[in-house]
Amino acid sequence: MKENYQNILLIFFSFCTLFLINPNWFYLEIGGPDQWAALMYIERFDNFYSDILGARTSRFGWLIPGQFFINKFKDVGIIVFPALYFFITIITYYFTLKLFFNSNISLFFSLFALSYMELHGSYGWLYMSNFSLTYLIISIYMFFKGLKNNKQNFLFVSGFFSAIAILTYSTTILFFILFPIILFLNYRKEIKIFFINCLIYLLGFSFLVIISIIFFYLRYDIFLIGSH
Repeated sequence: MKENYQNILLIFFSFCTLFLINPNWFYLEIGGPDQWAALMYIERFDNFYSDILGARTSRFGWLIPGQFFINKFKDVGIIVFPALYFFITIITYYFTLKLFFNSNISLFFSLFALSYMELHGSYGWLYMSNFSLTYLIISIYMFFKGLKNNKQNFLFVSGFFSAIAILTYSTTILFFILFPIILFLNYRKEIKIFFINCLIYLLGFSFLVIISIIFFYLRYDIFLIGSH
C-alpha cells in the first residue's frame, strides 16, 4: 500500500512537472479538429441549439462535466477539466497494469504514458475522444478487478462506465463487444455464472442509459441518442 502511495505521488509530480514546463503539452492536436475542439461550445450548451440532438446529445459524457467545470471555475475550468481527467486516466491505467504486472512495470508504463502522444488521442485533451478514454480505462479496470476478485459489483460499475464511454465516443463500443467474450472464456465451464455476470454487466450499462434518457428528457424535453 505504501508503495502505491509513493508511485502515485511520483506520477503526480511528473504530471505537474510536464505541465509547468509546457502547459500545452497534452492539448497538442495530431489532426485537424472539428467544431468540438473548442470548449466555448459548452458555455452555451443550454441554448446553443434548441433541440440538442445528434452529437451534442451522444457526447454528454464530455459535455456535462465540462459544463460543470466551466460554470464553477470559469476560465480556470478549461485547464482543470481536461487536466483532472487526464490524471485520472493515468492513475487508473497504473492500477489496471498492477492487476497483471508488478509495481515497477506498472509505474514505468504509466510514466511513459504521460508523454505518449497516441494515448492522448487524435485531437488532444480538448476533444471528447480523450474523455471517453478516461471512462473506458475505468471500465476496463473495474472489469478485470471484478474477474480477479470474483466481485460482481465491479462488473456492474464496469458496465456503467462502458455506457458512458460509448455515449461519449461511439468507437469504444468495441470493448462492449469484447467484454462478454472475455467473460465467456473465463467462465466457459460455468455457463450459469457466465450468464449471471453478463446480466450484471448489462444492468450497469442499462442503468447509465436510463439515467441519460431521463436527464435529457426532463431537462431538454428530448430523447437520446444521436450517433457520433
